[in-house]
Amino acid sequence: MEIVLINALPGDYAAGDSDLADIVEREAEFKETIEDAIFYSTTLNCPRIHIIAGVLKAHFAHEVALSVLSENLKYASDLCAEAGIKVLTEPLNTIDVPWYLIGHTIQARTLMAIVNSENLFLQYDLYHCGMNGENLEDSIKSNLNVIDYIQVAGVLGRAEPDIGDIDFKKSLKFGYRGWVGGVYTLQTHTLEGMKWASVYGIGSPFQTV
Repeated sequence: MEIVLINALPGDYAAGDSDLADIVEREAEFKETIEDAIFYSTTLNCPRIHIIAGVLKAHFAHEVALSVLSENLKYASDLCAEAGIKVLTEPLNTIDVPWYLIGHTIQARTLMAIVNSENLFLQYDLYHCGMNGENLEDSIKSNLNVIDYIQVAGVLGRAEPDIGDIDFKKSLKFGYRGWVGGVYTLQTHTLEGMKWASVYGIGSPFQTV
C-alpha cells in the first residue's frame, strides 16, 4: 500500500490535546512532533505531512494564536523541505468545527501568504468548502497552483461523495492531477459505499467519467 499523507501528532491525546501548532509556549513540543512526523514519513516513504491548525482557546487572542501557528508552519515547512516532504494546511468549516483557526479557503491562503514558504500547500476538502458555500469551481481554479491533496464527501451529512448537493466529479475536472481521498461516514458498507469511485476504475461496475 502506498501511503501518500499523514498527520503530524497534534499534541498528547492522553492528556486531552487535540492540537498543538497554535498554542503559545508549546513551540518546543511542536518541533518534536514535526521531527517525529518526518521520521515516520521517511520510513513510510510518505511525501506529505498535514498539520492541524487548531481550535482557538478561550484564554488566547486570535491574533496571537495565528502568529504562533504561522511561525510553527514556517519551521515545519523549512525542516520538511530538507527531507523532501511537503507540508499541508487545511481549512475546516466552522459549522462543524467552531472556532477553528482557518475556517475558509481564503483564510488558508492568507495564512500561507504570511508563512511565505514554497513548501506549504493546501489540503482542499470539498466537504468543508461546500459547507462554507464556496463556489467550488472558482475556488479550485483559483487555488490549483497550491492544492496538493483533495478530500471528498457528500454535502450535507458527510456521507459518500455522490450523496448530497455537490457534484464532486464536476469539481475535479479543472486540471487537478493529484491524489483524492474519501473522508466520509459510510451509509451502507465499504463495497457498496465505494460505488462512487467506480468512475475512476476503483471497484465495480466500471463507468466512464
